[in-house]
Amino acid sequence: MSSRRLHAAYSATWGRCFAAMYDRMLAKAEVGKLGRLRHDLVAPLSGFIIDVGAGTGVNLRHFGEDAHVTMVEPDRFMAARLAVKAHDVGKSVDVVLAPGEALPLADNSADHVLCTLVLCTAGDPAAVLAEAFRVLKPGGEVHFLEHVRSDDPKVARIQDRLRGPWSLLGCGCQANRKTGLLFAPAGFVVEHIDREQLNGCGPMVSEVIVGTARKPLVSA
Repeated sequence: MSSRRLHAAYSATWGRCFAAMYDRMLAKAEVGKLGRLRHDLVAPLSGFIIDVGAGTGVNLRHFGEDAHVTMVEPDRFMAARLAVKAHDVGKSVDVVLAPGEALPLADNSADHVLCTLVLCTAGDPAAVLAEAFRVLKPGGEVHFLEHVRSDDPKVARIQDRLRGPWSLLGCGCQANRKTGLLFAPAGFVVEHIDREQLNGCGPMVSEVIVGTARKPLVSA
């Protein structure tokens, strides 16, 4: 069987199950520290926002009334649940089925790009950030909350050893990436990055970075 057919079979079976279970898997963390970090990141945003890799719509309940949101998600099972959730919570958002590496949006059009637990899963996170840079207006910002490689060498070794099986279980999640190093090469000016510990989540996803990076007013 070709790799393309294997990927399609994987998506239609485990990918579909993963989408169905995703909210329940995150539920405990979302009522704890992860949810607080997410709210603090998302709630202040206003204007035209692109939520990249929006999943099942976990960010929906955190957007304010002044947010005009386009939610981009490449997985059709996640996107279907996202559309239903948006309707159920009464949020008017546009849902676009597309990968973060190829955003079907105009250059210099967005005030903010939001990446929450997506750069660890994207096939090419550098390309996702290149697209974020392209669609942001000069002075626009990318805001991120991402699983990252642990600063603890022992934990990092566990992340490295279990990267393969974890990626299979997590539909591509590679939590040992040094994601914080990707913003400057994409052209962004990093405003701040905070590293946070998530207790009770296990070593693979025990650390996240939260921060903001800005597209310069004049590109270099």
